Amino acid sequence: IFPIKINLSSNMKIFCGILASGTGERFLNKKTPKQLLPVAGSTLFTITLKKIDDSGLFDRVVVSLLESFESSFLDCIESEPDLNKNNNITTTIGGKTRMDSILSVIRNIEGNYRIEDDDIFCLVDSNRPLIDKDLYERVVKAAIKYSISCPSRILSDGVGVVKKGFLTNIPDKEQLHSIQTPEACNFNKLLQLIKKGGHHGKLGLCEIFLGAGIQPKVVESDYKTHKITHPEDILVIEAFIKNKNKI
Repeated sequence: IFPIKINLSSNMKIFCGILASGTGERFLNKKTPKQLLPVAGSTLFTITLKKIDDSGLFDRVVVSLLESFESSFLDCIESEPDLNKNNNITTTIGGKTRMDSILSVIRNIEGNYRIEDDDIFCLVDSNRPLIDKDLYERVVKAAIKYSISCPSRILSDGVGVVKKGFLTNIPDKEQLHSIQTPEACNFNKLLQLIKKGGHHGKLGLCEIFLGAGIQPKVVESDYKTHKITHPEDILVIEAFIKNKNKI
């Protein structure tokens, strides 16, 4: 497999937005957001940020934070001596909804850069700390060619429709996939769709493009897109990190 080469012959800029402003309602921890909980000697948020920073892919990285814990997030960044050596990491306060936080990240980037036709915007959740440079490169490369991309994994479990506590239907899962972040897209096209109101009622970049009739290109994912949603997921992530050379 030949290495993926990105941005070698153009002035294309690649930006990354990290969503770390969720309240984690399903995590059942009211005192500390899961993004700041200890994971494998660090924190969930810091591990994700370090993977992105170490990739060297991004011209600017903007993190959306919970306003009430802003100082804690900033302390995490400052406590890592090898983090942000290129001084390209900054933060913004997230909004009440996921889309509000995405827009906050975008406004931060727009306030500091002129977005050109071939620039790329990549969006990732902070609760996916195992994602590595390879996957970021693959979604970015797909976005360059197809305008929008995201990771996808075939469902292994059965799926069903549950209403009022009862299983009411079992759809054919042959074409059903688990869709994850990081999403990547042509930044200028995204801004045009947002300007037209295409983001209203949407949760992510792929939904915005799908609403405009543009089908996202999916790239195959694996265990590295595992998402921390519930407390037991911390143990799963720590096991992956501990045994990364054995998988």
